[in-house]
Amino acid sequence: MFTRQSSTHRISITMITVAALVVGLSGCIGRPDLSNKAEEIAGVIAALPGVDDVDDYYQNGFTSGLSLTYRVTMAAGASDAEVVNVASTVNSEVGDEFDGYDRELTLTVGDLSVVLNGEPNVDELRQRLLGLKNLNSSLVSGVLTWKENDDTGRDNELEIREASQDPFTVLSAVRDQVLSAVRDQFGTEQVHVKVSDAEEPAWKVAFPYSEQAQNRLAAAIRSVNVEFDEIEISQNRVTDVEAHVDDTANVSTRLMTVIDTVNKGTSAPWEFRWSAGQPSAGQGNLASGGRVSVGACAYYEDSPREKDPAKYLTPEAIAVQDQLRSKYDTCG
Repeated sequence: MFTRQSSTHRISITMITVAALVVGLSGCIGRPDLSNKAEEIAGVIAALPGVDDVDDYYQNGFTSGLSLTYRVTMAAGASDAEVVNVASTVNSEVGDEFDGYDRELTLTVGDLSVVLNGEPNVDELRQRLLGLKNLNSSLVSGVLTWKENDDTGRDNELEIREASQDPFTVLSAVRDQVLSAVRDQFGTEQVHVKVSDAEEPAWKVAFPYSEQAQNRLAAAIRSVNVEFDEIEISQNRVTDVEAHVDDTANVSTRLMTVIDTVNKGTSAPWEFRWSAGQPSAGQGNLASGGRVSVGACAYYEDSPREKDPAKYLTPEAIAVQDQLRSKYDTCG
């Protein structure tokens, strides 16, 4: 970020020459310092009805790039109109002065946060708040974060943290489920949804996700007592699974149960990663788990881990990996 110089300082010909050279080499270095303007906007936001706190972050540097970020915490009981008014005010105050900056506005109301990348679309925000509040009311508990990625080219993202139930557990009297509740609000949109909890596996689901595919996987997983660390779903099928077994007894058999269980609820190919035992179970820095490409042969053959697994995996992990690969991948 550039520091604004006092008008009483004399600028030498040498300084001008150096500055011109730097601008010529870097192209973007000559952007004016707008940090005072950024702070002024933060003050305007802080004075708006329903606003409790504002944090602002401004960057204008060769290595840091150009960015303007506001994180606004709304007061308890703030209305949707007050939330939308913050986004509208930011648009009008920022204007065209910050063209070329990466912009981000985060609006937090209780357990709900909305992260808007780029210039906020006020009309979309108004509708989005309604859907998010409807979703939040259908959950027993949870912290929701919605990321609107209009200016980035990525799909929008929804994260549900600290939910008191896993994605396939009954939520209410009408037996809604987390993923079903998400589908009711955003099922026709391309949205990446993450459901995480300290006591449950992390679910990463790319919507649209059909109810039929969800029910098929749910029925398979409920059929056996299997613990997962992470499950990823895209295009109505499982793409990645990560699991951990607490001890090293009968690891191959137990992991085969995991793979067979998932296969009942989805179609191949998908990737399976695992670890076994306690963190100290590995020998030195060697990993106690491995990876198998289920229904495919998608390995990075030139990677060091594939070329010389003994440098990265314990002998036990290599034996289990070889056994699982011989049964489930298509390389043979």
